[in-house]
Amino acid sequence: MLNPLIPINALLPDDAAFMPRTVLAHLRWLGMNALNVETITGHALGVIGQRPSVRHQACVTDEILTFLKDAGLPVGEDIRVYRVAEEAEQHADALIAEGYRLFGPYPLRESRFPDAAQLVPAGLWRSLNSKAKLGDLVPLRHLAARQLWREDDSPDLPIGGIYLKYAGTEPTGVGHCVRYCPDKDSFVSAIDWFRSEGCADQLVMEEAIDTDITWCANIAVTETGAHYLGAAEQLLEAPGQQSGSMIDPDFPFPEEGKDLVVQIGETARARGFRGIAGFDIGRSRDGRLIVFDPNFRINACTSQVLLHPAASQRAGLGASQSFHVASTLSADALMDRLAPAIADGWLVPTRVIDGRWLGDEAPPAACTGIVLGGTRADAQANLARVKSLV
Repeated sequence: MLNPLIPINALLPDDAAFMPRTVLAHLRWLGMNALNVETITGHALGVIGQRPSVRHQACVTDEILTFLKDAGLPVGEDIRVYRVAEEAEQHADALIAEGYRLFGPYPLRESRFPDAAQLVPAGLWRSLNSKAKLGDLVPLRHLAARQLWREDDSPDLPIGGIYLKYAGTEPTGVGHCVRYCPDKDSFVSAIDWFRSEGCADQLVMEEAIDTDITWCANIAVTETGAHYLGAAEQLLEAPGQQSGSMIDPDFPFPEEGKDLVVQIGETARARGFRGIAGFDIGRSRDGRLIVFDPNFRINACTSQVLLHPAASQRAGLGASQSFHVASTLSADALMDRLAPAIADGWLVPTRVIDGRWLGDEAPPAACTGIVLGGTRADAQANLARVKSLV
């Protein structure tokens, strides 16, 4: 049976309930659409134990839950299923009445739920996740040179350029609100883009430090302290633009980095944060660890980090790579196509989406998970096999 060695439910308060259904307004700088509001509720299936959860029907049909169980990922949650937004919030109200505090990857609808009913109050969440305030959490030696951009500021760019980033309090991710600016022309274009998005008044300029590898390092912050969970290497399709994640034993996260993220977690714990967090950390060419982004939430790689040790041991394969595929097949047909790879041990699904529950704009089906291989090249080859199947 494939179970995470460190289940999230053991690292959260007893009164925590997973309620990830937010509103599109809070996801606009993640590059998400209306369908994503529902599909993100399928995150972290199988790794939060028996916690109560609120999830969209498209993520938790009987067929999907049976498929995940047969793949070795049983879902033992107390699932409250919804189909429309009002039902999700009604479930949330019921959980609050039962004495639970809500948590999820992103802020809930503004002013809808009291702070006392949230594991991480919205104000604290926004403050901790703001890139403008990263210096309040991270020692100076682990930061790139950075400053806030002011309207009409035209700085002299350092050799190697800068990253221009949204630094406000709305959720960001996968590099959607990050622009690499190697020269003045690209800087001007980036400013114009941020203006078109309506957030040019909240930007940070960060020196583009040359790194040979970056990771997302995950921690859990509990009443007793901050605990390191693991890290996944970030795969980049362009500077600052993430396309997936890899866990490769040949490229381990440094011990110094583990101490660093625990230290950051302890700082956040003193401010009242509890839950899962991840930090984007790069290693510069001179060996210095640089923290680029705070992510005080369940991350895209959290399930991979938690499941990799058990999946690797079960399959006898050391490396894993994340995947997400949309398919023209029905959800049932997609699961049938993936079943042989699961039986062979090199594919672990973590989320399946049945588009029949999402309307005409949704693809018929999608699947998220990890593929394994003896080496990273083997994992990459298996990812290509998955794409050919769907």
